[in-house]
Amino acid sequence: MKDAFGGIFNLAIISVFLVIIMGILGLTVSYTRAFRAKNIIISRIEEYKGYCDSSDTSCFTKIKADTESIVYRPHNLNCPAGYNKMEGLYCWAYVYENPEGSTAKGKKMRIITQVDIDIPIINKIMGLYFFQVKGDTRYIEE
Repeated sequence: MKDAFGGIFNLAIISVFLVIIMGILGLTVSYTRAFRAKNIIISRIEEYKGYCDSSDTSCFTKIKADTESIVYRPHNLNCPAGYNKMEGLYCWAYVYENPEGSTAKGKKMRIITQVDIDIPIINKIMGLYFFQVKGDTRYIEE
């Protein structure tokens, strides 16, 4: 009987180990998708010189198609205060209007994409702000 309990204990340890490894691999894949989506969004915004919103069908359609091609679909996007949500795909805000020493008008945008994981315990403890990827566009002159 003593050997039976030892076998169950070993199976429990192996199961917990496998769940942890699968969670880490899932987080890695989701982080890679969010990082690639951020790069796609930034390159499209720079291509259209910062004029990329849901009313501009060509730019936003390209962003949506590119992010769907890498299977980036965040379920519940949480934007920090001061950021605008763009159709549930990403958050954006202006970082500053003019760089120091410049007289030209322009803008620089900060883009936030979200790593999409749904582990209830982690979501309640840390929230999803911890799992976000941020990036800035280059200075875009108007």
